[in-house]
Amino acid sequence: MPRTDSTELDERTMSSYWLVPMDRPGQLCKTANVLEAVLLARVLTGEDQE
Repeated sequence: MPRTDSTELDERTMSSYWLVPMDRPGQLCKTANVLEAVLLARVLTGEDQE
């Protein structure tokens, strides 16, 4: 997840960035939706068995 102020490609690091600048964290979607996606991914990959 890029920092909220990362809005341009850094060719040295090639790190991720936001194509559309964000004003604040949580602006793109609800935190609960992200949590649900993470939990589902853990189930699907078997990481929840630890």
